Amino acid sequence: MCFRFFLSRIVLPAAVLLWASIPTHGAILYKSYVVKMDRGRAVLCDPYIVGEEDAVLSVLRQKGELAADNFTEFLHLFKRLNPHIRDLNRIEPGQHLFIPIRRLPPGEFSRQQDARVTIPFVTISKVKKRIRAHSDTHHIKRGECVSVLVARRFGAFGTDAYRMGVDLFRRANPGILDINRVFVGQKVYLPRPSIQQEPWFTALLDPSGSGMEAETFITLKAEAAPATSGGSMTAWKKDPPTPFSRAAELIDATLIRKGRYFFPAQNGADRELDLSRFPILEMKDGKRVILCEEKLDDTLLHAIRSHWQDARTLVISKDAPLETVLDALSRVIPGIFPGETFRFSDNGLEVALFPRWMIHRLGSGKNPLQKTAVFLAGGKASLLPEALTRYLSKYNIHVKQIDPDPIDGFEGFTERKESKPNTKPFLPIIRIHRDTPRRIIPEILATLGYLYTPNVSVFFPYGGVQVKAWTDMVTLPTGKMLLMDFGDLQGDAVPALTTAGIPVFQFTGNIDKKDRLVALLNTLQCRFRINPTFPVGNNREKADASLTFPGVLVLTKDEKSTLITHDGIDGDALEFLQEKGIQVLTVPEAGGWM
Repeated sequence: MCFRFFLSRIVLPAAVLLWASIPTHGAILYKSYVVKMDRGRAVLCDPYIVGEEDAVLSVLRQKGELAADNFTEFLHLFKRLNPHIRDLNRIEPGQHLFIPIRRLPPGEFSRQQDARVTIPFVTISKVKKRIRAHSDTHHIKRGECVSVLVARRFGAFGTDAYRMGVDLFRRANPGILDINRVFVGQKVYLPRPSIQQEPWFTALLDPSGSGMEAETFITLKAEAAPATSGGSMTAWKKDPPTPFSRAAELIDATLIRKGRYFFPAQNGADRELDLSRFPILEMKDGKRVILCEEKLDDTLLHAIRSHWQDARTLVISKDAPLETVLDALSRVIPGIFPGETFRFSDNGLEVALFPRWMIHRLGSGKNPLQKTAVFLAGGKASLLPEALTRYLSKYNIHVKQIDPDPIDGFEGFTERKESKPNTKPFLPIIRIHRDTPRRIIPEILATLGYLYTPNVSVFFPYGGVQVKAWTDMVTLPTGKMLLMDFGDLQGDAVPALTTAGIPVFQFTGNIDKKDRLVALLNTLQCRFRINPTFPVGNNREKADASLTFPGVLVLTKDEKSTLITHDGIDGDALEFLQEKGIQVLTVPEAGGWM
């Protein structure tokens, strides 16, 4: 079907608008345009598909600065950008057009071919004001629910018009996060159906034109609002914590325990769920667990599952301790693992966690899986060290500790309050940056408390004559000396010294440095442990965690411990040792010592 150019008209489509899926306040509507090149200049164009009975002339005259400045030049440009349109007076429905809006300044668009761009169209904060300008204020009355109020204005439940009305209500009332939860006296804005006649209305809808996803046939009728100070609807006193609320916090769920849900049943009568008797845990993924002290009525359960197909029920007493609640939730909620051991390695450091529960939750961005290790803390004395909790957080492992001893009838989290300054300073970490045995061994032995003397002259008989040699010497606790040979003693010097009763320890040749260090500590009769493990947890038969460090733990002469490890170990993990009063000495990781 053809029509004459001067009789046609254009209705701009909303299909090119992109809705930014970010929170309502401060977000932006974006519109897609096409940048086309014309004689070396970039031109911003509005893509358009011709529809039935479209008019062109009147709309082209108001499409941007080019049409307004010089409409004759605009038509020439239109022809060049749309070479498939041979006759402007004959345009077929379904044809694609590029309507030039304006020329871009030189340098603003450097590409030499066509491209699609997205630019801000209008801020959603303005959208909220526009919708409210076409809304009526309403104060919620007892027994009212938003879904019914919207349906009265826009259409029956489940229809496109109803979903559009819910979409508009949400945008006019961004402070109401759950439209199923409103209170008596709460002020809301109810959009008028006449808003659809506004010329900018289609820009508010997503590409499908249907707004948000369908609402279920579930309504929460208005309850009396809690007492407030100053009339604020959100300033009521926070409810005291309970085992259910503590569990919700641990698994990152929302506990809904006030109000009533009404589920339409097949016989037309609503089925009521009293949230004060049957609170609901709502997960981030939308799944729900209904907490019941008794089994739900089959008719009510059927009505609930007809709308919440994945809803689970859990029969449990409100007086159950938190430990019992979490164990029960682990049977109906994926991602809660009682007694799971969690292990990982970090540059030679072996970490093992033995939490009472390990909770896995979906994260976002670079951390798609968040892990929470929940421990039972028998008072402040058994809190995990702060340095260790910081270290674990680097691996996206968050630590929670709960006190199993009841406080006011429920278990509470053992919170780490602002700690007082440590009056006993940590022993500083001794970092050895040298890389050869001759440079490292003297510093290790000096740290361990041995008297180390370099370049000592020694005399010993060889071939009937006294021979003088230069080497290093360590004085043993018994007062005897031990010579250290790093390749200075040549020929038969070492056997001759040994024959003369002067012990020599050699760090020469192609050796395993760690093995020779262990051999040296044996020669010095030190008490030590290789790759020591440090348990964490003071008041439990079973440790909450353990850290196994690469290296050697030496008990020095003054009964103090020194860990010799490499410099690739995380600083917070080393601080954990410092908090235990252990001297830390690090050697270069690349040197092959550990």
